[in-house]
Amino acid sequence: MQTPDHGNLGDHAIAYAAKKLLKDIYPNKIILDYTYNDLFYCFDLISKFITENDIIYLHGGGNIGDLYITEENMRRKIIKKFINNKIIIFPQSIYFESEKELNLSKSVYTKHNEITIIARDKKSYQFAKLHFNNNIILSPDLVFYLFNKIKINQIKRNGIIFLLRNDKEKIMNKNIIEEIIKYISSINEDYNYSDTHLGEYKSINKYEREEYIFNILNEISHYKLCITDRFHGFIFSYITNTPCIVFKSLDHKIESGIEWINNIESVKYFNSNEDINNIISTISKYLNKQFICKNNINFDNQIIYSIKQL
Repeated sequence: MQTPDHGNLGDHAIAYAAKKLLKDIYPNKIILDYTYNDLFYCFDLISKFITENDIIYLHGGGNIGDLYITEENMRRKIIKKFINNKIIIFPQSIYFESEKELNLSKSVYTKHNEITIIARDKKSYQFAKLHFNNNIILSPDLVFYLFNKIKINQIKRNGIIFLLRNDKEKIMNKNIIEEIIKYISSINEDYNYSDTHLGEYKSINKYEREEYIFNILNEISHYKLCITDRFHGFIFSYITNTPCIVFKSLDHKIESGIEWINNIESVKYFNSNEDINNIISTISKYLNKQFICKNNINFDNQIIYSIKQL
């Protein structure tokens, strides 16, 4: 439930990976996908077809909290309605600014005896353990489950792709980007801008999901380097074996989520006030013809175990 209809390809990749994971674990079960809009317009009708024996999985991502309050309100509605069902919330980052909204979510979640919240980073895990009286476990973001499961076109790489936010989560200093562009231009390296979000008014339905995901992954795989402040910008880079420089965004999800692949040489995290010389040195390293990117951490066992034990 609560999978995306909007233009965020990271969210669509989570939903795509979730369905693939559930099919792999439960090959003989029926898996139904209800998007946010399905629920918004047809909640009462959908509810009539759900029995107490059904397990409800809620979409993962970075929206437990009040940054995207419409998503949190829908999750509260689902939890209150299906009080006797087992509910599993796929890996999430958790971020509340308002104590009022946090207390409201706590009161809803705590009244349900069979909720499992899966946190996708240690800070979210610690926060959930502190504030929610539910079963809390830790697991990587589900998009890592696509690693080695999708075929990416192998072509000659050229240039640099920027996947940068332009929303309320953006905190990156524009001067850093200007200095990076200045350096790239000085070494005659091509670059291009794209994004993992296709715009506030772009809608993608669940039947288009796979096509859009493969398009962005193939696009990233054309480049020698990705520079991003998108959470799934660095995960898409990882699963396409594209070197990546990733910058902090508003909350903790990148700085904490990056810890899953902290020791991977091809992904480098910088905070928002990093010395530009360190950034340029890393760009130079990744663009060097001698640098070979071959990622090798597979999270399948950890992700599958997290779901199977519930």
